[in-house]
Amino acid sequence: MNSLDRRQMLIGSGLLLGLGATDKLAPAMASETPAPGTGPFTTKGSFEQSWHHGDHNPKSGHPGTLPFDPPFAALLHLNLNRDFELEAKRVHFAVKNRGVDNNTFEDNQNRFEQWIRYFNGATPQKPFGYWTYEAGDEALDGFVFGSPHHLLIYIRNTNVAYDEEWPIWFGKSLVGKICGKKPAEKNHSFFDVSIKSLDVPWGSTIGIYVRNYWVVKNNNNTYRPLRTDEVIPYALNINAFARVQGSSRVIPIMIDPDTGNMGDGVPMFGRCPTA
Repeated sequence: MNSLDRRQMLIGSGLLLGLGATDKLAPAMASETPAPGTGPFTTKGSFEQSWHHGDHNPKSGHPGTLPFDPPFAALLHLNLNRDFELEAKRVHFAVKNRGVDNNTFEDNQNRFEQWIRYFNGATPQKPFGYWTYEAGDEALDGFVFGSPHHLLIYIRNTNVAYDEEWPIWFGKSLVGKICGKKPAEKNHSFFDVSIKSLDVPWGSTIGIYVRNYWVVKNNNNTYRPLRTDEVIPYALNINAFARVQGSSRVIPIMIDPDTGNMGDGVPMFGRCPTA
């Protein structure tokens, strides 16, 4: 059993709530794709807000007055098969129209959609101009950042919707370790979360967008970029809902990829600092 299989077991044992032993994920059908804030089931305020490990809801928080000037964008592409096994792919690429606090999701939406079409199998040609691309184990085990990023989290399944109030949250413990570190830090870096509409075939047409400011909080409540020797692990969790095959029952699911910000890293995807 490889590390991704072990991660799947951990996800299944504690993070798929209300799932019976014989339940399967309902087949994905394009007609079931929920629009942002809507869908065939209620998606607002269904998760405990007190679980969040940080000062603010990442949907509404912001790290002070720091500008957002990311050199890169990252796509985390996930797919849950009928047995709720998680398949992951990840890509980083340079942003378009970079400018201090002036680069938006919309500036990079076309690039995100190109990669989603490729990962969904809708186009055979891999998009050009990317910095790193990982699939399988490394897509999750190497899910770390060495600079500010636009981040889009995309679940291909069309019968999955996201919690409107808390699309993502940050916990206190990690599934594994980030650069040998186990306890998760409070979130002071991932903010401005929103659910975006996407023009992509062969899969869902929504995704979770978040800005990673790549900062830490000082004792005086100001923020600063990471130092070269710092590793900040986060227990990132995705709050979603899925319909069970052969049933009208909808279950909450929490996907826990874990992530981190690292100084002294390759800017696209980070690297554990050396002694």
